[in-house]
Amino acid sequence: MKGSIYIKKIFTPVYKVLKKKIVGSGNSISKKSLPAKLSIEIRGNNNQIKLDENSHLGNLKFFIYGNNNKIEISKNCIIKSGTFWIEDDNCEIFIDSKTTIESVDFGVSENNSKVYIGKDCMLSSGVKFKTGDSHSILDAEGKRINFAGDIYIGNHVWIGQDVVLLKNSIIKDESIIGLRSVISNKEFEKNSLIVGMPAKVIKENINWLRERI
Repeated sequence: MKGSIYIKKIFTPVYKVLKKKIVGSGNSISKKSLPAKLSIEIRGNNNQIKLDENSHLGNLKFFIYGNNNKIEISKNCIIKSGTFWIEDDNCEIFIDSKTTIESVDFGVSENNSKVYIGKDCMLSSGVKFKTGDSHSILDAEGKRINFAGDIYIGNHVWIGQDVVLLKNSIIKDESIIGLRSVISNKEFEKNSLIVGMPAKVIKENINWLRERI
């Protein structure tokens, strides 16, 4: 009898909704993979959250303030901890299959801005993405000069601890970003080792493996 109780406890799902507040219409949440802890707040219309099958998800928090936004985590991903924050309309956060993340903070603000992360990427802890500045910066004539921009991460990219990726950042396939690097408004070619604040290429024609050989 004791053995039966013990087995039951092991396989009891730990999925728990800490907070769920949805204000608006046409919003949809598709959960084929269930986070261990989940917090959702949506204020707006026609927003989508899609968590595909066979992903192992830890403590996830979703905040969407606007309309027609989308967050998608593809199949076979591992995300231990993450905050997904979207403001305004027609924004998107997309994480492709087999990507692993220790902890991440997404800030996607301003209409039509996006963060795209490709297949089989590996993100360490404390990684941050920000497509905009959240507030306006004006020139001498009072015109805004700090519009948002997309962030694109290719396939099989390794991003080190505490890296910050800002608007208009493009990292192509099979590259590495060293810890605490800051990237903004810059495009890097594939197979690059990228380090620094601001980041620059210190070695070309590299690749990486998850395994230590």
